[in-house]
Amino acid sequence: MIKIDENNSIRFGYLFSFDVNSLLKGSVELNEEILQKVTGEIMFMKDYGIKPNFSDLERKYGVDRHTIKKIYDSGSIPPRKQRKCSSKWDPYYDEIVEFFNQGGYTKRSIHEYLKHEYGEENLPENCNSFKAYTNRKKIQIKKSEKKPHPLYETDMGRVLQDDFKEDLKFTFTNGEVIAFNVFSATLGYSREHVFLYTKSKTRDDFLRCTIKAYRKLGSITEEFLTDNAAVVVNHQNVKMLPEVSQFFKDIGVEKNARFVPRKLR
Repeated sequence: MIKIDENNSIRFGYLFSFDVNSLLKGSVELNEEILQKVTGEIMFMKDYGIKPNFSDLERKYGVDRHTIKKIYDSGSIPPRKQRKCSSKWDPYYDEIVEFFNQGGYTKRSIHEYLKHEYGEENLPENCNSFKAYTNRKKIQIKKSEKKPHPLYETDMGRVLQDDFKEDLKFTFTNGEVIAFNVFSATLGYSREHVFLYTKSKTRDDFLRCTIKAYRKLGSITEEFLTDNAAVVVNHQNVKMLPEVSQFFKDIGVEKNARFVPRKLR
């Protein structure tokens, strides 16, 4: 019984086995060696003006007489014809190259775009087939010339801005509903966030959460930005409440009067 295992080896029962790839490689090397012998004999005949019998040479070397005739006419082994293999991805070739030349994309993201643009059912194959096609065509993603840089809005240690996420509700599996609020504080440079639970939204809650946020961050910023909440700002004269203003003076946030209540973006 003949079997081919996962290593491309052919096994004849339990007697012996040999590797298919090695067999094919050896076959190619053998053919090249035979063609070299045929070429040598043809060149010898040409040098001495002997007209070769192509049929006899075919029987002698096992090479097609037409191939031997081509060796005789050209004086060398004829080059192998390269078969042009077409791919189902070829209609998308120009668009693929355009994306690759732009840079900043991955092969998977380009495949996802094509899938969205033309529909997954209309594309030839899956993402692995797409990657294999680009590798075969030697299409390389162009490296982006833009230098990466960290994204930040203000200088380090300058601004902390806050906001209240109000009237949030959490429902348990037994149907019980709990309402609560979340105080959020965000650094303008690193965009690090601090979230604190608070049951109510009083002035004391605001001051308590601000102190906890600064303690968690480990330092005080130069400025503190907040919205025009009633617990912070007097809406009649649009000024910070005295208690809140004194609080920020005491902790050292308000430097050169740069504490400005305003709407958060």
